[in-house]
Amino acid sequence: MAKKKQEHKTLGFSHWDTADYIRECPNIVRWNARLAIDWMEGISSRVWSVPQTAYYNRAATSINTYLDNLESYRFYDKIQVWGNDRVRRVELISTYD
Repeated sequence: MAKKKQEHKTLGFSHWDTADYIRECPNIVRWNARLAIDWMEGISSRVWSVPQTAYYNRAATSINTYLDNLESYRFYDKIQVWGNDRVRRVELISTYD
């Protein structure tokens, strides 16, 4: 009997690895903040090494700083950016050194 094909939950493009998502999310937040934060939350469980954690935290800090600065601009429209969703930020991954 043939084996059942395994399905994997993917984020965005399935050929991206964790580093690709971490690298692209600070750019994507400019156009779709909710998508970038969803992707970062999704890949936070895939980060397993100390260098990846540092890379993730730098990207998360960059995203959070961008969103903080965006809210201070005169042209900022909360409904346009977030829709019916609440205002969110990316949580940093703690390192246990």
